[in-house]
Amino acid sequence: MNVPTSHKILGHFSNRMRQLYNRRLEGNQPLSKVQREKIQRLESMGFAFDRHFDVNLQKLEAYKKEKGHCKVPVKYMPDRALGSWAEVIRLEHNRMNRGEPSNYLTADRLRKLATVGFNFSSQVMIPWEVKFEKLRAYRAQHGRDPPTSHPELGSWVRKQRYCYNQKSDGTLRAASILSGTWDEREEKLHDIGFVFQAGPRLSAEAKATMRAGIKKSWDDRLADFVVWKERHGHPYVPTVSDGEDKLLGRWVAAQ
Repeated sequence: MNVPTSHKILGHFSNRMRQLYNRRLEGNQPLSKVQREKIQRLESMGFAFDRHFDVNLQKLEAYKKEKGHCKVPVKYMPDRALGSWAEVIRLEHNRMNRGEPSNYLTADRLRKLATVGFNFSSQVMIPWEVKFEKLRAYRAQHGRDPPTSHPELGSWVRKQRYCYNQKSDGTLRAASILSGTWDEREEKLHDIGFVFQAGPRLSAEAKATMRAGIKKSWDDRLADFVVWKERHGHPYVPTVSDGEDKLLGRWVAAQ
């Protein structure tokens, strides 16, 4: 329900209700019980308090229904306004990751984005099998694995070696082991001659030294994340921070 402020009868009323809603978001001026009840009744009716944001959120939901994901490209030709809005969201999110405040991405808006499943990267996730076939084609043409600087396969190649080393060290995620996902992928990579050890590895002593300052287990970090989410009302932990959430931010970035 998106009532424009120019409406002859309801325009002034809608504008007043949106002002109350913004006051509630900012938290500077507490609302009375009657005002809170008004907001709740309008919310139950689907009233668009945050018109511009909510309109784009509805467009995002339609986009997800059609495309199967929320990674709206910046230059989305069918709706350039939606693409520009999605880029603003990503830029503001990057600011938050750097530890800077964002006046646009309030906790309420972050909750709405989390509900829809907004992705803060404009890159569409490519299935593992597609990357594998591209690796096979590259090896057939060049007779070797692509370098880690390769624009399309470099980061993917690094990840395969990382998973292989994790399994060797006994630190590969239990979910990957139990499902057998990595074993199947490792076998396929072995079959085409993929080189898992592309360079010198750190010794066990060096790795132990690096991990000495990080004593919490994965489950402990997950528990910290749940507490953080409940405290802030959304799951987006800044990945760059100098405060008490610094290690949690690093953990989130590594997932």
